[in-house]
Amino acid sequence: MELGKLKKRLQVAKRGHKLLKDKLEEMMKQFLGLVEENRHLRETVEESLSEVFKGFLLARAQMSPEFLTGAIAYSKHKLTLEAGIQRRMG
Repeated sequence: MELGKLKKRLQVAKRGHKLLKDKLEEMMKQFLGLVEENRHLRETVEESLSEVFKGFLLARAQMSPEFLTGAIAYSKHKLTLEAGIQRRMG
């Protein structure tokens, strides 16, 4: 009787271990996908910032500091940023 209980517990433990292992593998796949997406987005943002900085340096060289400050303060471009939290198999 005791041996039967132990065998059943072992079977349940093995099944639980396999499920956790599968979950870990899936989470690693998702994480590596997010890392790749982050790398791509970072490259895009860094390229854009580089272009903006070049334009700023050119404007700073050609304009007086007061005029440049005024031009930056009254920019017509509006920026938005969306942030959120996503649960991933957790």
